[in-house]
Amino acid sequence: PESFLAWTHLREGVGRFALNPDHHLSEVSPLVHEGSQVQLLNQWGIFWDVRRPVLMEKSPSNLVIAPFLHRLWGLGLDRSPARFLFVQRHPIAVALATLRAGGETADDLSVADLVENWLAAEERRAEDERRYFGAQQAPEDEVAAGAQRGLGSARALTLTVTLEEVCREPARILREILDWLGLQPEESALRALESSVQRDPNEKYFRAYCKGLAAKTSMAIQEHADLVSRFADRVRAVAPYDLRAVEELCQSLA
Repeated sequence: PESFLAWTHLREGVGRFALNPDHHLSEVSPLVHEGSQVQLLNQWGIFWDVRRPVLMEKSPSNLVIAPFLHRLWGLGLDRSPARFLFVQRHPIAVALATLRAGGETADDLSVADLVENWLAAEERRAEDERRYFGAQQAPEDEVAAGAQRGLGSARALTLTVTLEEVCREPARILREILDWLGLQPEESALRALESSVQRDPNEKYFRAYCKGLAAKTSMAIQEHADLVSRFADRVRAVAPYDLRAVEELCQSLA
């Protein structure tokens, strides 16, 4: 059966979930109540081994409802146990990957549409981190426990990394994530990640995108120019990506 929570509907999700204001649930949403908590636990719990110290859910739409989820998982507890790991990726690579994988759910969307959705989600994340999570912090006993175990501070409720740095330095980033969660790294897991990670998952998408620019068709050039003029400054404000540098990147791939 369909969930009553609108942001879980696939038909409203792929490539467009962040553009619908109704999907932006905050900590004061009327859906923050015990019934929602029970339903969400039932929906997600069938995929979890609850004996594990960390339970993970990775829907992209979590980007626009993080304060809501933080409050929801904290109902009935002294504090919410929820933490949020945000993984960024270059918006053009995200757009092309979505077009490739999305099938009929994304065939009416352009690269610009998908970059706009990516940007709306990242701007919401940045605003939520400033407005909500900036006023929150992990409790002192959790921080102290981490320090006693030789781990870093677990004070921050959010951590943002990029997929590109995960692929360049997988062991270092995984150590950082585990440290943030207050978990000891397993060397075997670090080695496994190092040996299996794809070092540049964006290359095939940029080669395809750059091929269009290299053809120098007026449509491709104009679409890219419009992308830069509409979104470049806003992208730089929320992520370490520069749309103006794409043409230089294309030259390096030639």
